[in-house]
Amino acid sequence: MAFYTYFDIHSILYFTQDLGYQSVNRRPYNLEAKMRMKQYRREAEQQRRQMELDEEARTFELDYSKMYKKGDPGTVQGIIKGIHNVGYFIDLPNGREGFLAAMHLGCSGGIPLLERLMKVGTEIAIRVIPVPHPGGRDRCYVRP
Repeated sequence: MAFYTYFDIHSILYFTQDLGYQSVNRRPYNLEAKMRMKQYRREAEQQRRQMELDEEARTFELDYSKMYKKGDPGTVQGIIKGIHNVGYFIDLPNGREGFLAAMHLGCSGGIPLLERLMKVGTEIAIRVIPVPHPGGRDRCYVRP
């Protein structure tokens, strides 16, 4: 086993540079290649996420037994007015609008899945948490 001192290593590097050899072969920095790799990774992550959402849309079943029933104390009847990627917009009996997030149903969302679970115009029993802002949407829950 050879033991090199600091001077020996620097003298080797110095002499190899004189001969035209490089001590370390490095590729030149290529910003375009780096950005391309970032884009490939981003696209792969988006495809993976889309596959997860598609799988969830095919297999997710809503457990209606855990949801509020009509006439449960503290609930009101709301009508689904619209569907968004992350939940439902609901017309409330007091004239305000509410939002029922998909995460309160136990799923991550996506319009195809939410359209399959509940249609626009469906009447559901919900518990409402009022938002103090006059133009804001009230938060709605369907499970205790």
